[in-house]
Amino acid sequence: MRTNYNTNLPGFIIDVNHRIPEDSLVRKIDTVINQVPDKFFNKADRKVGRIGYSSRLMLKIILLAYAKNVFSGREIEKLLNTDLEIIWISQDTHMTYKTTNNFRSNRWVSKMIENLSEWLNNFLENKGSVKIDTAYIDGTIVAADTYKYGFIWKKSAKKFLEKLYLKL
Repeated sequence: MRTNYNTNLPGFIIDVNHRIPEDSLVRKIDTVINQVPDKFFNKADRKVGRIGYSSRLMLKIILLAYAKNVFSGREIEKLLNTDLEIIWISQDTHMTYKTTNNFRSNRWVSKMIENLSEWLNNFLENKGSVKIDTAYIDGTIVAADTYKYGFIWKKSAKKFLEKLYLKL
């Protein structure tokens, strides 16, 4: 069970809708995640207990927070109260940091994100937004020790690249 979630409902969103540009990142995240098939979200949604937040909603909030370089659950909670874009995408939903942290640590969510990343790569490639025929590899590894650097050799980079293409 989950609460109904739809960004097209009238309410608070109408008041801030005109303040968010049409080409903003939040609208792009909203459009892409709304196109994801429901089969990716079924197991991540709770079936018993209190009616929870939609996995689609939670994923949108977390993706937008990560895009803003906010990774802490408490900082995401602050954004839900102060940032206009996150208020718009969450429909002014107030949730605690525990909710976002529980969602991120759920074992079904990690599997959902693995499956979703494959779907998203194919989706973006089909739209022409991403090309996967070229991979750029930075071979430097900087260690914690001062003036100690290591390099990844060409053979290991090729081997890693072949495994990457097999996954895609």
